[in-house]
Amino acid sequence: ESVELGRLLHEAHDKGLPTVTLCHGPAALLATKAEEKEFAYGGYKSVCFTDKTDGTTPSFGYLPGQMPWKCQEALETQGIEIVNTSETGATNVDRELITGDSPNAAQNLGVVAAPILVEFHAE
Repeated sequence: ESVELGRLLHEAHDKGLPTVTLCHGPAALLATKAEEKEFAYGGYKSVCFTDKTDGTTPSFGYLPGQMPWKCQEALETQGIEIVNTSETGATNVDRELITGDSPNAAQNLGVVAAPILVEFHAE
């Protein structure tokens, strides 16, 4: 857990700044627990690369081996509701948190996030 990233994400969260993550990216949100702080995204909904898929990816070469910890499980333990059960290219917006479930969501995430970022910048 990065203390610096945790501070940055807490500041972004406190200010309602749009925060965009893709695939395993929501794991970065766990840094908000650094320095004994409360997890900033408890109660949010998100999509991410699922633990179920992570368990199979070494068999087809996406990852060289098993993940050392489970991203989805770690997020759910902190109170994020992961709303996808597989990777379909889905995106989700919950307040300022904008997420995509996998590399297949990159295009969709850009389409969803760009107008939100433009609107936020215009304010």
